[in-house]
Amino acid sequence: MRPWRRAAACSALTVAALPGVLATACSSDDDAGSAGRVATSAPSTSTPGAVPGSPGSAPSGAPGASDPVPGPGAPGQPGGPPAGPTTTAVPTVPVGERVMAAGYELIVHGVVAPAPSDAVTPGPGHMLMAVDVEIVNRTASARDATYLRFAVVDTNGARYRPLTAGDNPPTGWLAADAPERGVQLYEVPVDAAGLLLTMQPDLVSGVAATVRLR
Repeated sequence: MRPWRRAAACSALTVAALPGVLATACSSDDDAGSAGRVATSAPSTSTPGAVPGSPGSAPSGAPGASDPVPGPGAPGQPGGPPAGPTTTAVPTVPVGERVMAAGYELIVHGVVAPAPSDAVTPGPGHMLMAVDVEIVNRTASARDATYLRFAVVDTNGARYRPLTAGDNPPTGWLAADAPERGVQLYEVPVDAAGLLLTMQPDLVSGVAATVRLR
């Protein structure tokens, strides 16, 4: 193609170019027969904040406008219940007062400390404590008290089990509404304070009731 024809063709391409074409290149005399290259670029449609991590966008996991906001009366909020689980206090009574727990009625009639005994001699710094305990099965039928447990606990958390020299806690099947009473013997430190008698109904349950001894 002669030079004047190439110039005319280039002008025609320029006029007919679509919007968005940034540049049109025509070949020169040195590269006759080769096609021109056209570079285009589409306008950006993205907006700030549309892409996570871009300026103005909320970080991943951050609360958004649609997240619920706890109002008054919700757990942990003013006027609402306390957050988290609550614990039930173990009923504690003084000597001479009856307490109901885990289907048993418990009462300590009296405490003697130091208590005399011909069967056992306490160790140095210890004394014997005699606890007159009565327990009644208040369920509708007989129940197995094989794993009924008693212990004396001090303010340091030390636990003292009944001695075999005293009356053993009731065991086996207990008839309904039939009182079982005995004097349990414990060896405790002479200076022990805040002593409590604790009752557990079985091996898997926690303490059901306590009696303040001294």
